[in-house]
Amino acid sequence: MNESEFREFIREERLRHEQANRRIERWLQKVEERTVVQITTIEDLVEESRAQRAALVAVLDKLDPGGPPPAPA
Repeated sequence: MNESEFREFIREERLRHEQANRRIERWLQKVEERTVVQITTIEDLVEESRAQRAALVAVLDKLDPGGPPPAPA
């Protein structure tokens, strides 16, 4: 391989490497976008779960007769 062929080889390898990097960057951007959506969804679900739990506790508190628990049967 002479110097000219070597330079061409290196140029082609650099181009392939740059193209691969661009593909990886696009893929990572998509992954990041999906992750943000998933995090938002999880945060919404956690908030809803907390609200439901608080509502359930409020209902249970209203049902509490205030005395000792009944004896087991």
